[in-house]
Amino acid sequence: MLRLQLAIALLVVVVSFAMMIWSVTSFPPNSRSVGTYFSGDCSRVSRLNSRVHIVMNIFSGVLLSAGNYCMQLLVSPCRDEIDKAHSKGISLRIGVPNVRNLRHVDRKRVVGWLCIGATATLLHLFWNSSIFTSLPVVSIPRAIATSDFQTAPDDWTISNPLPPRSWWGFPSADRWGGASYDLSPVYTMKASVANLARLEPQECIDEYIDPLKSTRAVMVVARNMTSIQNNGSSLLDGWMSGWDYWDAGNYWVCSAYDPGEYTKICDRAWADGLVDDWIVGVGGKSVGLPNVLVDYCLVGDAGNNEDRCGLHYSTYILAVVCTCTSLECLLVLWTGIYFRRNKEAGEAKRRRRTLITMGDAIGDFLYEPDYHIDRVSEGSVGRRETWFTAVNTRTWIFAVGLVLPSVLIGLYAGHLSSVGVDMSLSGIWQLGFKANSAMIGHSFWQSTNSAADIIGNILVANSPQVIVSFIYLFFNSILTRQLVADEWSRFIRDDGKKTLRVTSPVGLQRSSYFLSLPMKYSIILATGIFLWHPEFDVSARGYSALGVILAIALGAILILALMINSFARSFRDIPAGFQLLGLSSAGIGLMCQRPADDTNAHLFPVSIGVVPDQDASTAGAQGRVAFSTYVGLQRPKNGCWYLQPILVEEKERATGEMSTENLLEPIKRHNASLIAPGAME
Repeated sequence: MLRLQLAIALLVVVVSFAMMIWSVTSFPPNSRSVGTYFSGDCSRVSRLNSRVHIVMNIFSGVLLSAGNYCMQLLVSPCRDEIDKAHSKGISLRIGVPNVRNLRHVDRKRVVGWLCIGATATLLHLFWNSSIFTSLPVVSIPRAIATSDFQTAPDDWTISNPLPPRSWWGFPSADRWGGASYDLSPVYTMKASVANLARLEPQECIDEYIDPLKSTRAVMVVARNMTSIQNNGSSLLDGWMSGWDYWDAGNYWVCSAYDPGEYTKICDRAWADGLVDDWIVGVGGKSVGLPNVLVDYCLVGDAGNNEDRCGLHYSTYILAVVCTCTSLECLLVLWTGIYFRRNKEAGEAKRRRRTLITMGDAIGDFLYEPDYHIDRVSEGSVGRRETWFTAVNTRTWIFAVGLVLPSVLIGLYAGHLSSVGVDMSLSGIWQLGFKANSAMIGHSFWQSTNSAADIIGNILVANSPQVIVSFIYLFFNSILTRQLVADEWSRFIRDDGKKTLRVTSPVGLQRSSYFLSLPMKYSIILATGIFLWHPEFDVSARGYSALGVILAIALGAILILALMINSFARSFRDIPAGFQLLGLSSAGIGLMCQRPADDTNAHLFPVSIGVVPDQDASTAGAQGRVAFSTYVGLQRPKNGCWYLQPILVEEKERATGEMSTENLLEPIKRHNASLIAPGAME
């Protein structure tokens, strides 16, 4: 299985480097280290982008699975490490992903575990953004003219500029990189008026309410102002739309009605109510000029944005992806070499072999029982024997913690609603997965180093991918614990003895192609954020409200399904808390205190049943419950007394030694009444 994981990681590395080499040689990057695979029809770009990212996510998923496989191997303890932990009263986890063992295993494996985790996290922050799409945003001239602009004698020329505006303070020269602050398109609009088409107010609002689709130069003609009222100039105001932040590109339509500055989003519901007496502010609220009552608009020819989308790559991000996949592959290779060396060490270093599966631990403890385990700390007693009880409370609390991103998104949705965005289900559904200017975030630095902008936005845009990875690990951990507990509980059933499922079989032991999660679960488990990069040397990030809601709904459904499965399935006919023993090294060690003459039990099918024991007889019990290959091995019977370890709460351990009377008190919860030789964690 390790060879398979290494082959998967190596395949991902080869594909990553091949993709980078092919991209750079076939589609050379520009000065911003961004290359273009295709530029043209937006529908085709969308289809290509979807297909590419499906393939990328498949590779990402299998690499995450390979890394998680190795992390579980690296955190698995060996017998020496288990015995050392037991001597300190600490029980280690067997057969399940965990962080508890990290303090008690070899430091080399700890470093490897941390490196795989860090590499996987970094990879998921950048993976999906190595290839991205761009949407066209057009910079268009926008002017406000007096009602008599066609007869006024003035010329709109650069030598006769617009009156100074307080809001005209251009940002620093590096804000938009190579884009120049050329206002000449504004000044030439009067001379080209014959080529402009007239739109009535409603038509004008329809044309410019979506700043991501506006492609036509516009001149708003006032009904209530003449050039005489403006010191002889027929040009009241002008600007180049597209130099604004993208989410403010249509703000001029509604700005005069905003009681503050940018306190509401200018959406269609707000703008449609302005048609009858639509007014437009001139030069901002600090200029002091009266608002313009719109008579009509004059607009230029429309551009075709449907043929100006692009599919791109970033050489910086591809380099990060290639580096991370190479590191992940090397770590998988190192893991394989480490475990192969221990496997081939022979009996001399048997105690240094890691016990990866529950069968490994059972086989080792049957081969060399540990008769010195006493009062090892583990956790709480399980009261119900559903699959839910196989997982500790902290893990389920972590599941609740996954709700936090949903809460934050809900709060932001409330903010959008307060600024005028229709966040009703019908409004979100109508918007669909398309871009909305109200849901576009600003760039971080707006510098000439556009790569820094891209990386900053990528870290934000892909942060949910890290959450998705944690959800994968969470599901993996929950299902693994439940399935290990179920496998353990089957040893006490009356349907016969079972061979041990181990990583290196001997005797009648069987080999394992999986750690603790069978393939049918692994396949199921393995099975709206976007980044834009315009030609203004500035990147921005946005999201789809519908996509976010669907993602949250899917996550909620998965968690609900996991909870239903946890309560619907149960461990049949077992003593209280018995299912937790199989996850604990101390529990396995105590249950593997086989009869002294059953020396080869680890080589043959075994079961958990009642074996004769002198201590049990002395305590008044009718035997001890343990693993054995005895032919006449009996299951515990209801109403009888047996010696068997149980899990007790830590606080009970801290109050002092339990009395003999407490040890002999029967526990009548299931088929057997049990007593405990000593408290375990």
